[in-house]
Amino acid sequence: PYFFATEAHVFVRDDGHISARIRQENEIRLTNRLIVRPRLEVNLNGTADTAQALGTGLTDASISLQTRYELTRALAPYIDLRYDQKLGQTADLLRLKGEKPGSTTLNAGIRWLF
Repeated sequence: PYFFATEAHVFVRDDGHISARIRQENEIRLTNRLIVRPRLEVNLNGTADTAQALGTGLTDASISLQTRYELTRALAPYIDLRYDQKLGQTADLLRLKGEKPGSTTLNAGIRWLF
């Protein structure tokens, strides 16, 4: 409803590790050509995997806001601002390695459909 796109995925590895991802996004037309797309993604892990620096439970979340301008339906330059945050045991494992659990990125690109 309300044009929200929801995705839910469950992943099972050969060694029995189970993880899941939930993603929610929406496209909001400000004008006929200017579009804003907010997006939220959350990842969960069933068992700890220290080799990949993943704890159990909520491992990370990201929120992003993409703004694009459609020159044509097939060609649209965009700017995407994204914040990623590691959570729980995963954040603790990264801190032990001397890394920061959060990061912000700004991407620019062209969406080209062919």
